[in-house]
Amino acid sequence: MSKQIPIQDETTMTDRDSQQPQHSEQAAASGDQEATASADNGASANGVPYRFDETRGYCTLALLPRINDAQWGEIEEYGTKILETLENPKSKSFLLDLTALNYIGSALVALIVRLWKSAEQRQGRMVVVNNDSTVYEVLEIAGLTNLWSIVDTRDEAVDELEGTTVKRVTKKALSILWPLGGILAVVGAALGLTLLLESTGTVQKNIAVSVQFSCLALGLIAGTLSAVRSHGIWRGIGFLLILASIIIGVVGALNLS
Repeated sequence: MSKQIPIQDETTMTDRDSQQPQHSEQAAASGDQEATASADNGASANGVPYRFDETRGYCTLALLPRINDAQWGEIEEYGTKILETLENPKSKSFLLDLTALNYIGSALVALIVRLWKSAEQRQGRMVVVNNDSTVYEVLEIAGLTNLWSIVDTRDEAVDELEGTTVKRVTKKALSILWPLGGILAVVGAALGLTLLLESTGTVQKNIAVSVQFSCLALGLIAGTLSAVRSHGIWRGIGFLLILASIIIGVVGALNLS
């Protein structure tokens, strides 16, 4: 007696075969959605190591400490994104806030130079806010302190950005003229001391003392202003002027007694 083998309906088999690819496609789509959501959550959690603030016609870019942990390639990518924002016509000039940093590497210096050059090409300006001596020293060694306006606070940076051209030129000129004037004053004080030492008559001594101490007063004033208001080498010259004025004054006073 022969055994009958049940034959499946062709329509049922076809339906089941067509359902298997659909399940696979749904699973793949679900996996892609989960991966995308995970990537978005990761990017949102990490964030970027900088912050923008745009007010009153200027843009403020604050660099955060964790940017120093980024690799060179990552910093270049950050720079490209930053430039996309700074290329807005409303942001030709901007303020760069480095107050959160206590260290700055070569890759970050290169990024800042890139931002500065971009502002120059747009006929804009970049003002740097920094109050850390280590960061300033790195910028000074790189020769950038003579090219950029570097101030201690955001208020000073705003004044610098909103100031007129005459005001900026005058301020920069004074930062150089004060130490130069102080040098001339100290030289005059030294000549007065020389006259005092070589004088024999009372009138000559009085003239020499007047010249010496008048120049010393000017030297002290110019040296103090240079030390307080100037930057870099001019600030150092200011301290030297103060020291030289004190020494000449002491020597002159001893010769009067």
